[in-house]
Amino acid sequence: MFRSRRGKEAFHHLKAGIAVVFLLGLLLGAAAGMKEISANAYIDQGLSNIALSAFVEELNESFFRFVIVALPVVVFLYLLGRVAPRSFRMITSILVLLLLILLLTRHSLYLGAPGGEESLFGDSGRLVGLRFLLLLLSLGAARLFYEGFPLGAKVLRVFSLNLVVVILFLLAAANSARYINHTKNFPRGQNVILITADGIRPDHLGCYGYTKETSPQIDRLQKEGILFTSAFTPSPRSQQALASILTGRDPIQTGVRRMWDTLDPKQITLAEYLKDKGYDTAAFYSPVAGLFLPGEDKPFLGGLDQGFDHFVFSRSAGGGSRRLTDEAITWIDERETRPFFLWVHLSDPEMPYDPPEQDRRFGEAEGSFSYFPDRPCRVFGHEPLPEEEMARAIALYDGEIHQVDSQVGRLIARLTRGERIHDSLILLAGAHGESLGEHDYFFDHGDFLYDTCIRVPLLVSAANLPTRIITSQVRLFDLLPTLLEILHYPLPPETDGRSLMLALERPEAFSDLPVTAESGVSLFPRHNRRRPVGGMEGKATCLRTGPWKLIRYPEPGGAERWELYDLDADPDELWNVWADSVETGERLRSELQKRTAGLSVSTSGNENPPPSVLSSPDAIPAEPPENRS
Repeated sequence: MFRSRRGKEAFHHLKAGIAVVFLLGLLLGAAAGMKEISANAYIDQGLSNIALSAFVEELNESFFRFVIVALPVVVFLYLLGRVAPRSFRMITSILVLLLLILLLTRHSLYLGAPGGEESLFGDSGRLVGLRFLLLLLSLGAARLFYEGFPLGAKVLRVFSLNLVVVILFLLAAANSARYINHTKNFPRGQNVILITADGIRPDHLGCYGYTKETSPQIDRLQKEGILFTSAFTPSPRSQQALASILTGRDPIQTGVRRMWDTLDPKQITLAEYLKDKGYDTAAFYSPVAGLFLPGEDKPFLGGLDQGFDHFVFSRSAGGGSRRLTDEAITWIDERETRPFFLWVHLSDPEMPYDPPEQDRRFGEAEGSFSYFPDRPCRVFGHEPLPEEEMARAIALYDGEIHQVDSQVGRLIARLTRGERIHDSLILLAGAHGESLGEHDYFFDHGDFLYDTCIRVPLLVSAANLPTRIITSQVRLFDLLPTLLEILHYPLPPETDGRSLMLALERPEAFSDLPVTAESGVSLFPRHNRRRPVGGMEGKATCLRTGPWKLIRYPEPGGAERWELYDLDADPDELWNVWADSVETGERLRSELQKRTAGLSVSTSGNENPPPSVLSSPDAIPAEPPENRS
């Protein structure tokens, strides 16, 4: 009789425990969903569809992860209640403790510490002390609950299964609402294919006048699209430029002003906007090698994955671009009728230059070219390369461009074979240029703001658009508002870019847009005499307007150095006329200062140094060669 009564009591505890786990899982999931919506400001931005989707995704993930972990504990307590009832209260108290810690540490007990969150163990002494205090409080709370609220325990025993059924019904209802909303929210617009690439100079593409056949596929696309001959990036660094493309905002507004800054979740990306309109979204991303942290296979993404249902990354080396394109084509093949937004980013034309054998067709292009281990000495001309080596490096660089061109051609061919090319809007843009020795700056891009580094290719192609060549000056962050206007969607209120539709429809009525740009942080101020100030305060800025271009360089002690170029007379920016054009220089300086008045040393990231692969002491000589003893 006693054993039977004890077994029934243990079974009641099992049912009650399951009900409690399901209830806590639902509450935890709902809290996580609301937090996701709040963190991304979806409701404030009017993105109700993506808000519902994000809420249900977080609800499902948090609920099921919690239940999967907690249910074995409940079963363990049931078995323990059958064989050792005296230990039941103590074990239950510990369970309550663990549940409280789970709620307070956002899953880190069973998910580890993703995204830099602190893990449950191995924290500072202060946190360990706080959690020990939490242990004592939880034990006391558990004892009070079981001894002071017998009615609650009876209610759970009677209605536990009903509670589980209600919770499962609520989960099913939430998922059904998301599915119905996704089905009804069917976009009528075109597919959107955004192809971006690092380090591609327009003057090394055939459609921009290059005599070598580096880009036959891009040239063919240009003949059926709109080519912008004077497009400029707001920053000659990938992370900053891509954040601007995806948000339609200047780096000053995105807060992404260094390679290791993270985009604020409240910044709405193009992927999030189109996802809210019902688009399937996917990205296939090949970051530069420096964004892969040492010993890790996952790169630093910095929030560029916001809004993508499917996000794939791959190293560019060793055929990575081809593999990435293969995966993108497979993803396209899996799409049926729903329009999609596809982003493919390729980083091949960045150092090191090592194209596949089939792309080595532009001169003596044997082996590979890299500036390691003496990067700053090579980049800033302290150790000049022989003429033959320069020619080999440029031939390899052209081969890397040809590799990117081949992948662009494969994507276009797949769309054509599937008869989706006529329903697709294709945008191709460079993130930044590449200096190939001009201005004594070799095979890099982020330190200076000459046109070799900030002028980029930009091409738009769609069946419903005219074929044009636009010579007006435009910016990369003008791409997002232009795209949305082509798709007949309203523009987001917080957009720094301007739609280029007027340029597409009536080029003669469109005026140049002023370009401001900001350099990257100087990674090697000891070696770069023209950028002697490191950190955020040492960033160079420029203004390009009309025939003039003004560049500002901070100097030690708060001084400033200015360079002014008359681009009509000097398109290669060789003659600094700052001293000879005082009135023009002062006018442009006032305008540049006005446009960059919001700049400060603050960013959206922390003050940690860049990935060590970019600034490893082993890769940087202590001094330039002429300063070594």
